[in-house]
Amino acid sequence: MTTMHEKMEFLLGRANLASPAADGFMAAADKDKLDTLPATADPAGTAAAAVATHVGESDPHAQYLLTAEADTLFLTPAEGDAAYAGLAHATRHKSGGADAIKLDELAAPTDITTLNATVALHGLCPKLGGGTTNFLRADGAWAAPPAGGSGNNGTATIDFGPTPNDSASIAVTGQTDITSAAHVRAWFQRDATAPGGNSADEHEMAAVFCPLVVGNIIDADGFTVYGNSIGPLASGAFTLHWNWA
Repeated sequence: MTTMHEKMEFLLGRANLASPAADGFMAAADKDKLDTLPATADPAGTAAAAVATHVGESDPHAQYLLTAEADTLFLTPAEGDAAYAGLAHATRHKSGGADAIKLDELAAPTDITTLNATVALHGLCPKLGGGTTNFLRADGAWAAPPAGGSGNNGTATIDFGPTPNDSASIAVTGQTDITSAAHVRAWFQRDATAPGGNSADEHEMAAVFCPLVVGNIIDADGFTVYGNSIGPLASGAFTLHWNWA
């Protein structure tokens, strides 16, 4: 026969069963149901979603399990990082990747030149120099264009000496932008050479009887103008004009 003490224990147990609102004892019938569930069961279907959402995150509770329907995953911080690395991070952000990054949506750059283009590698354009006249040279520097529009130009004095002579030459230097492939011209104009040089009329005669030839073009330096008179007719100093492009 059930004793009074046993009845009281039974009643107290029934009164303290767990409910949705309060903790309590588990009924024997509920315990039987729990024992029949497989170890990997996930009735709510939430574990797989948790794995997909949080894979790669550092879990401060590394001892916990994320249990999916078909498998059980143990995600420590190191294992989460390894799983994320397996997604080919860089490839995902490249053009055509699953998470491509647009160039004009990146953060503003800093004032360093590490990624600027060089003669060997593609890269970023150098910071603009400001103004409206300079241009970007092939060596990556901003510079003013050469004088004269289509090239450089100027004058030089060629001297045949005090007595009639048939040849003379003059070197033009200081042309830092010239290359050996430049096209150079030289000619006489109707102007006088000062001081003590030939007159405008003599310059006009020199243009007829003393052809000028340009040669010895040296990169980043200059060139030489040669005067070759038809016979020993030229003497004294003449002003010649030159241009290169």
